[in-house]
Amino acid sequence: MSRHSANVQVGGGRERTRLLDAAPRRPSLDVASDVLGRKWRAAALRALAEAPLGFNALKRAMPGVTAKVLASALADLERRGLVERRRADGALARVEYRLTPAACDLAPVLEALAAWSRRWT
Repeated sequence: MSRHSANVQVGGGRERTRLLDAAPRRPSLDVASDVLGRKWRAAALRALAEAPLGFNALKRAMPGVTAKVLASALADLERRGLVERRRADGALARVEYRLTPAACDLAPVLEALAAWSRRWT
């Protein structure tokens, strides 16, 4: 199934990026579960909610993740429009990852899920 994003108008003339499927629309909760339910995606988003990070700093913030799996997770999140990869200021080969506005909207959701997990597990 092919995925792409599109900018859509929202109130006040603002634009936001919306994740779309080429297939018929799926229920919203299914789409959110697909993104957050993949291993290491939520952990990467939570780590990046603190501040933009380089690859190695992000890997250190996520004990247990391998470089290969992290690279795959970041590529997936970038494709979905949730993470942006930028060359860091003043560094030739250093890149940093940061959340997009769409991912910033997920920060309270991720915190609520973490609080629920702490309480009930």
